[in-house]
Amino acid sequence: MESSCYESQEIVSIVLGICLTLGTSISYQPQQIKICWNKTSAGLSPSFLFLSLMFSMFSLANVCLLQWDKFQCCRYITFWQCNEGLLVIYQIAAMPINVLIIYACAIPFYKVQVPHSMENETVEKIEAYKVSEKNKSILITSVGFVIVGCISLLSGLLLLSFGYKSAIVQNFGLLCGFFVVVAAIFQYTPQIFYTFKTKKVGSLSLLMLIIQCPGNFLVVLFQVLYSANFSTWLPFLVAGIEQIILICQIIYYDYIFYRIFAPQVIIVDDSDEEENDGSINTEYIGNSGKYDDSDSDENDDDYYLIKDEDFMRI
Repeated sequence: MESSCYESQEIVSIVLGICLTLGTSISYQPQQIKICWNKTSAGLSPSFLFLSLMFSMFSLANVCLLQWDKFQCCRYITFWQCNEGLLVIYQIAAMPINVLIIYACAIPFYKVQVPHSMENETVEKIEAYKVSEKNKSILITSVGFVIVGCISLLSGLLLLSFGYKSAIVQNFGLLCGFFVVVAAIFQYTPQIFYTFKTKKVGSLSLLMLIIQCPGNFLVVLFQVLYSANFSTWLPFLVAGIEQIILICQIIYYDYIFYRIFAPQVIIVDDSDEEENDGSINTEYIGNSGKYDDSDSDENDDDYYLIKDEDFMRI
């Protein structure tokens, strides 16, 4: 392979590639910041995070395997020419990196969010629900990281054993592309059902969705104008529609539901344990807030007094 492998790009394409790469990273930051600020991951569906990780990792495997020649070309061209050709890969790589950062923020602050329908249940029932949800989250997260490791290992072994031009590598790259489409179509579905079930927004970021939603429809418009196959733009269309649903849910539950129809949240009161009949007392203090368990050493990790003024809503 000679330096002829390098294809010069228009300045507009280069600027667009840089903007898309930076924009992708920026769009995830509100979610990362909100989890750390509120010190809780309550509100985020483990299945949603799992599908987000699968979508981003299979996308990265797909673009790397099918365009590995760009890495090979870097041996014969300048540093800047190399990075110009790798922009399309950088853009995709920004997704799994930022999803993993969300995991790094969410795991230390993991909290089970109790559905609104269970707020008046006994402590025993809520404890059983929390244990079940925690075990489910651990299983989903573990499976996600195992799959990530397998994808990375298998991709590396195939490249080393058969070379990037071999049919088996190319077919595996196309297979990864198929999983990308499946994951993209169903990516936000678990989060929609999770938010509907709990009727609480928690640390799900409205700003992240507001940034990403128009971008999905712009991708659809761009692909349609250039007569792309429907399989290329369909996942982005579905993702955009699901993000609109989530945005409406957040606005409704965070600003309407709890302030008008159900103005209460759970507060566990352990001050009189002998007279406790097993039920949980509730008191209105707002829907969203920063959790504070400093007043009780024995308080369960999932129930805290909410300080509305300290809570980051976006």
